[in-house]
Amino acid sequence: MSNQNGNPITTTLKKVDDSEVKKFFTEGVQLQKLTKKMTDLIKRDFFHRDKKTNTTKLTKELDRILANKDPRSQKKIANVKAFVRKQLQTLIKSKQTQQVLLGDLVTVRKVTMKKVTQPMIDDVNNERFIGKFEQNDLGKFRVVEEKKEEKNNDLDLWEDLLKLIDKHSVDTSVIRNTCDDLDQGIFSYEQKESKHRKVA
Repeated sequence: MSNQNGNPITTTLKKVDDSEVKKFFTEGVQLQKLTKKMTDLIKRDFFHRDKKTNTTKLTKELDRILANKDPRSQKKIANVKAFVRKQLQTLIKSKQTQQVLLGDLVTVRKVTMKKVTQPMIDDVNNERFIGKFEQNDLGKFRVVEEKKEEKNNDLDLWEDLLKLIDKHSVDTSVIRNTCDDLDQGIFSYEQKESKHRKVA
């Protein structure tokens, strides 16, 4: 059975049993401890990275794993790639990790580990990517530090207002009236009703 978009609709799921519930919290605590340990390792590894080559012990180990062309190792390689994409990169992107690695630059830069692309190699003036990448880095995982895109606050506000209008199916007059209310110190529907009662 599918919905209008062609996506399958879940019609049945196995019931949860008591043993699974007990394991859930035990394993959750273990996962939390493991995640903390992994995050600490990432911070230390990235902190001591070779800034000339953008490599660390983690990237070198990834290079070694991914260089294995043995057909029997392909499943392991696929699992490692999935782990990097879904878990490792998420841990690196956490606010705490970014703060430790970038310090005061955290507001204008971000750091991660990802495959080197041709635009990274071509960016010799560091217009976006910090550091230098060589042609033989192409397709390999490296520590990548890059500048954050500058936000146009006026454009962000404009886009947010459009989304708000669309979400609530209102026209611009409602937005204007709401802004007028805010200017008058009215921050809730109850305050607005109370003010109208006093006027009446």
